[in-house]
Amino acid sequence: MRRYPKKHRTTTPDTAGLPITLQITHPFHPLSGQCYELVSSRWNWGQEWLSFHTEGGQLTSVPVDWTSLSTPDPFVVLSNGRASFRAQDLLALVELIDAIKEAEQKQSCSRSLRRDS
Repeated sequence: MRRYPKKHRTTTPDTAGLPITLQITHPFHPLSGQCYELVSSRWNWGQEWLSFHTEGGQLTSVPVDWTSLSTPDPFVVLSNGRASFRAQDLLALVELIDAIKEAEQKQSCSRSLRRDS
């Protein structure tokens, strides 16, 4: 989870007072690729959410990470497309596989104990 220091927020308006435009970048969002003027930002559910008006005038919010205003993941920037997986994701996968193996071993032991009885 990324937390922005308040003085370095990505949605702080510039000193010229120009409106901030955001683009929806999440590939599966129905508004992906479309640009909107930022109305406000707020913290909800542990992340920053950006509000904007759709073409129909409806006020909508999305997480900042789904927009062009998000801070790029340092790993993605440094790997420059050379790595298919992040190290933290691979470590989480190892833990999951170990837990599955341990559960299977316990089931196997309990089955063999029942057969021996």
